[in-house]
Amino acid sequence: MKAITLGLLSLLLPFIAAAQTAADLDAQGDAAKAQKNFTAAQADYTQALAANPKDLRALIARGTVRAKLGDNTGAIADDTAALALDPKNVVAFTNRGNARAAAHDFPGAIADYNRALALDPQHAAALLNRGNVENEQRNYRAALADYNAVLTPHPNDLLALYNRAGARCVTGDYAGAEADYSRVLAAQPGDVRALLNRAIARMAQRDWSGARLDLEGCIAQLPVEKQIYPRLYLWIVAMKEGREPEATRDIKAYHEQIAHAPWMPSSRNVAFLAGDMTESQLTAPSMTFPDMKNHEAKANFFAAMRHEATPDPVGARARFEKCSALGDPKLHEVILAREELKQMGAHAE
Repeated sequence: MKAITLGLLSLLLPFIAAAQTAADLDAQGDAAKAQKNFTAAQADYTQALAANPKDLRALIARGTVRAKLGDNTGAIADDTAALALDPKNVVAFTNRGNARAAAHDFPGAIADYNRALALDPQHAAALLNRGNVENEQRNYRAALADYNAVLTPHPNDLLALYNRAGARCVTGDYAGAEADYSRVLAAQPGDVRALLNRAIARMAQRDWSGARLDLEGCIAQLPVEKQIYPRLYLWIVAMKEGREPEATRDIKAYHEQIAHAPWMPSSRNVAFLAGDMTESQLTAPSMTFPDMKNHEAKANFFAAMRHEATPDPVGARARFEKCSALGDPKLHEVILAREELKQMGAHAE
């Protein structure tokens, strides 16, 4: 009987699997995260923490994937738990700052970035993200200081270059913005956003030919329905170059092309410049739009440009001023309206 019992045990032993350790589950979570399977990664890190509640690595990693899944509350909780285990963990402070920023707790985010930077003054992620939060709060000078601090040791950080260019444009340093966008484009020639933004910096400097090349480059890379803003700005460039009849002909042809495309608020501006919508229709407030004030600012800008082409400088100035008053300072139309007002002798902030 003993021999039979031992034989049965030996047959069963190969089927008994060893329990996964926290380290195994961490590695499994890392693999899922690398494949952008954040739900699976979160489950793996949660199991790792069940096996070892003091697994600092799993807490920080789960906080990261929770943030990716839009669970900022969960991410903040994980980073806070990680900091209870390691009160000087720079990554946990930075990650919690990111989650707080995503939850629009900007003072809390800044406080976390400051604590991370007190521990490591050169921590690039904390500097970059603090700059982004300062930018969002319209503290552009502070944002520029942070982007510069990132770029001094890391001159090819493309995200810092791109974001610094945006802050430079808002503060009126268009040449600096153009230079930054050009560096981004040297590394990523197909970056349509950088190309469009460089066109705006060039338009603000009244470099119409340079802007035209950038806008035509955008159009060459975009499907027809996504060409709206490059087409609108090309109309402005052509008008400034004295080719307004040609510009209107082209925008009218483009409006016919997108007539059956999914409707977008920005297509109203195309219809207006094409002569298929009146100014009162364009600028009438409509509560159906999200981000209402920016849409109104854009409408007033393109109405101003049509007045300028007429020419009707008094009407143009009134619309440019309304655009500047309504829109976010980072809005392309607000930046260009400000420069048009300067050309008219007005002092617009």
